[in-house]
Amino acid sequence: METLLHSEILKKYKEETNEYIKKKNVEKLFDIILKNVLINKPDNIYLYIYNNIYSFLLNKIFIMGPPVLKITSMLSSHISEFFNYYHISLPILIQQYKLNKGESSNNKIIGTKKE
Repeated sequence: METLLHSEILKKYKEETNEYIKKKNVEKLFDIILKNVLINKPDNIYLYIYNNIYSFLLNKIFIMGPPVLKITSMLSSHISEFFNYYHISLPILIQQYKLNKGESSNNKIIGTKKE
């Protein structure tokens, strides 16, 4: 027989679990796994899922090209979007580095006043 205490504990547990599932995007993970299983129809589903998760942790795509070619950045951006990876544009990274370096050197100049 379920008491009021058990009911409150279950309610709190359910809320925490749902919050965790949303925060960690668990539904998307299961969706991807299920789609892969249904598409490939492996004989040993458990081994297939294990290998998929393991290879997912290892597989990363890295594309480089001259910064002048906008197609490389655009292609990389679309690939990273599709696989839900991060896309870091090298020209933007260099520009940000220069800005930060300039700010830090300005701070040093401002901080060292001669009296």
